[in-house]
Amino acid sequence: MNHHHQSTGSLPRPPVPILYEDNHLYVLIKPAGLLSQADASGDPDLVTRMKAYRKEKEHKPGEAYIGLVHRLDRPVGGLMVLAKTSKGAARLSQAIREGEFEKYYLAVTTGCPKQKTGTLTHTLWKDPRTHRVFRVPDTTPGGRRAALKYEVLDTMIPKDQSEASLALVHIHLITGRSHQIRVQFQSIGHPLWGDQRYGETFRVTAKTNPALWAYALRFPHPTLRTPLYFTAPPPSLPPWSFFKFHQMLPHPNVTGPGAQDLHVPDLDS
Repeated sequence: MNHHHQSTGSLPRPPVPILYEDNHLYVLIKPAGLLSQADASGDPDLVTRMKAYRKEKEHKPGEAYIGLVHRLDRPVGGLMVLAKTSKGAARLSQAIREGEFEKYYLAVTTGCPKQKTGTLTHTLWKDPRTHRVFRVPDTTPGGRRAALKYEVLDTMIPKDQSEASLALVHIHLITGRSHQIRVQFQSIGHPLWGDQRYGETFRVTAKTNPALWAYALRFPHPTLRTPLYFTAPPPSLPPWSFFKFHQMLPHPNVTGPGAQDLHVPDLDS
């Protein structure tokens, strides 16, 4: 009896949009609100869902391998890379350690930073009990240096929120600290729109996610070493929909064969 005929049906549907896949990695979009990996809450998470998807798609008898090499905060959406092999995971982790894994974000801040371009460098400390992150003096035990570069792309005053202007900011992450972007902009007086943890003005409003989106990734392929570059625009929802920014998004320079510039259509939330 030929079992192959039984497995030809519709392939399992990916749990999240997958932009790119090969033998070593996935590049995909994590929706805002989905955990990167399992935690004590028991809520759905990206790694568990992708393991189940890979197991079903590839008909694996045991557990499918998915290697988590970087994370996005639960309320933050955007591009992530997951490894499909332990070799791929090791090489990607090495690229992150050596500064070859470049992460670019878009954020909407409340109020506009005085300097249109700049570098923010702070020392941050994470409270192990509450998981809240604080800006602290440089000499604080347990404090870790956090740095990013930013550029203000556009500003606007929403019709329904006359008291505060908003700024669309492009961010190149230099270090990858927990809650780093959210805390660094809060510490200069411009918390992210919708950030209920670090933005004082959003404590009492309806549940919102911080306006932060992992918009572009650039890194060398773990085995081929060719440069890969991916972009994904944020969903067409407030506050992103306040800006017509598709024309003004910067493109990091990518050279060499194999460079990829993949755009995906706008996603529903």
